[in-house]
Amino acid sequence: MRKSSVVFQMVILLLASAAPLSAQTSTWVFVGPDGHLHYQTDSQGNQIMDFSFAGYKAGGVSLPNVAAQQTVSPSGGDDTAAIQAAIDAVSALAPDANGFRGAVLLTPGAFNCGGALNIRTSGVVLRGSGSGSNGTVINMTGNPHTAFNVSGAGSYQTTGGSAAMTDSYVPSGAMSFNVDNPSGFNVGDTILIRRPVTSAWISFMGMDLLVSSAGQPQTWLSAGSTITTDRIITAVNGNQITLDAPLTDSFDSSVLNPPGGTIIHYTFAGRISQVGVEHLSVIAPPLNVDISQPQFTGLTMGAVMDGWAQDITFQDTQNTVTINGNVKQATLENINVTHTLNHTGDRMADFGVSGAQIFIDRSSSTGNPGEWTFVTQGRVTGPNALLNFFSTQQAGVSAHQRWATGLLADNAQLPNAPNGYNGGTTGISYSDRGNHGSGQGWAMGWGVAWNVTTPWLVVQMPPGSQNWCIGCVGTPISGNEPGSTRPVPDGIYDSLGTLVTPTSLYLAQLCERMGPTALTNIGYDTSFCVSQGGGLPPGWSDTDVGTPGLAGGATFSSGTFTVNGGGADIWGRSDNFNYASESVNGNVTITARVASQQNTNAWAKSGVMIRESAAANSSFVHVFVTPGHGVNMQYRASTGASAAQLGRVAGPVAPYWVRLARSGNTFTGSTSADGVTWTPVGTISVTMVSGAQAGLSVTAHNDTALNSSTFDNVIIPAAAAGPLDGATEIFPSYTVQNRTGRPWDLHRSQRRRHPHYLDQRPRRRAAYRSLLF
Repeated sequence: MRKSSVVFQMVILLLASAAPLSAQTSTWVFVGPDGHLHYQTDSQGNQIMDFSFAGYKAGGVSLPNVAAQQTVSPSGGDDTAAIQAAIDAVSALAPDANGFRGAVLLTPGAFNCGGALNIRTSGVVLRGSGSGSNGTVINMTGNPHTAFNVSGAGSYQTTGGSAAMTDSYVPSGAMSFNVDNPSGFNVGDTILIRRPVTSAWISFMGMDLLVSSAGQPQTWLSAGSTITTDRIITAVNGNQITLDAPLTDSFDSSVLNPPGGTIIHYTFAGRISQVGVEHLSVIAPPLNVDISQPQFTGLTMGAVMDGWAQDITFQDTQNTVTINGNVKQATLENINVTHTLNHTGDRMADFGVSGAQIFIDRSSSTGNPGEWTFVTQGRVTGPNALLNFFSTQQAGVSAHQRWATGLLADNAQLPNAPNGYNGGTTGISYSDRGNHGSGQGWAMGWGVAWNVTTPWLVVQMPPGSQNWCIGCVGTPISGNEPGSTRPVPDGIYDSLGTLVTPTSLYLAQLCERMGPTALTNIGYDTSFCVSQGGGLPPGWSDTDVGTPGLAGGATFSSGTFTVNGGGADIWGRSDNFNYASESVNGNVTITARVASQQNTNAWAKSGVMIRESAAANSSFVHVFVTPGHGVNMQYRASTGASAAQLGRVAGPVAPYWVRLARSGNTFTGSTSADGVTWTPVGTISVTMVSGAQAGLSVTAHNDTALNSSTFDNVIIPAAAAGPLDGATEIFPSYTVQNRTGRPWDLHRSQRRRHPHYLDQRPRRRAAYRSLLF
């Protein structure tokens, strides 16, 4: 159930069409000649990070429509107990295979609630019948309280030993780094990356000089404390650890060692998931209270992973939406906050974010003035994204205090934000807050404002870091650190006064990473993709086989295929997965390295397949890598038959090579750590038509998730039936020339010893196709 808020229709226009003809191209993120995004790096490798990992299920996934299990109608009295009882009843149900227990449906009408409504169990949704005048209205009554509290319990609990990061410098935006001892760390492990707050770093940032107006020293961050980043390991390759989302801050050993960055396992038993609140409106009594007094607040989310709120209008709440620091992968869509009363005194935040991978989409803050529009708090590690945001408040998008990293404000319209340099109320405020508060100091690093329109801009450059304002329309302001006479250098203003392409950085990055379907999944048109159609090589196509719960997709860039697959499994009598493939005839061998694989389930499958057709019950042979069960070979001997296991090589995880060869109706699978020495997995006879499909397959083995896997060194050499009939397609990374003089990529380390390497000497009359771009 996806409904648009009437209040927000004006904001949809921000991205309703492509950028104007006068739009320029950024020097930091731009579309290259190959039609894909390219990034400028600084001398240490820092770049604008990929913000598309922000959101429910790490972005690009439709918000679920969970079946209602309880229905509640207004009583005319206080409805808090009745609604809470329904939530508790659904909480007591067993979750389904996708982790959902069910929704509580509130019928149209006005409910009176004198207390908070609490969701404390995974898989529970509170749903109204719409946020409009004919939908569901919750009138907050009684003493000040929070309308919705969506919160688990407990905290991060570290387990086992730690490993030290050994790189002298890890740039912002990096997805991998090296550690001294990777033993004990495996694909799928949840880890905390701990960045120490050292005296050397505090001094390097100039934050040891903060002094209050009374002349007393102030503490920005305490030396000896840490800033933690919550991630999942997606690959372990020697001493290199690869993560599920980019690091938002750099790790510079010259100011962080000792003790240096470390990683450690964690558990979080009380954190809940698959929870949401949607399709209703909330009206609070219009009160002008001080920030130190109790308030009617809207939504608090804590100890949640994969949660959401959508299509909610809040009226006269204060500190309306608060996302705590232990929340990961959440979407707030069409959340609109409006005020009918001026607020005086210290501002309160309509949106306050401290979590990681939080996506606020098509939302707004409007009405009478006096509130912060959007703020980040301290020690925040994103990437977090604010897309298509609109506000009439006399404030903007503000990093509030004590070092948040990785925020994107994308296509925000903030027309009333004032020239409030010292107060931090400008439309964009990525700045050193100096001695404000009790020493809020540097509030933002590695932040990006993209195609933002607002009268005034403050974007400053922290020591050893950067902030960008790209395609911003407004007037930049420079100044001294508040509370001192020390000037603060400006950050990067790129294409100031003129919008840039791509129109939306978040949407372009999301399409680049997951394909056009990811945009339609979240309600946007695929025109925001910089490479239309996913950019698969000629002759290749992509399809969802069966009926996966989430639509998948595939892209190709610089020799690498990215395949995003949903679905419960490739197994039984019918399959559900994403398949990027091409038609082949006769004998064929397909080789690929599964370069990376998300751990959506220990039995997630990413590999090479030869399949008779795209029908869900088609015969197939499949060699694939899993996160938890090594490399396997499975097959379906005939249409509609049950799939069967043939062989397994225990232990390997991505990155790892797989190969499947067909000779007549005999199929042989093998696997390799290096693409040179191969281990047999199995051989089976399956009767299959000559004209089959060969390609790359991914299933999440989890119908509520998309598994994003990458493949490189993809080779499909088909046997030549006669002169000029044969063809070879190869998609690695080192360019040589084939007989026709066209470029032909082959990884340098494999070019002389790879079993399918063909040099320039014509051994027979055959045409070689190279589909590299």
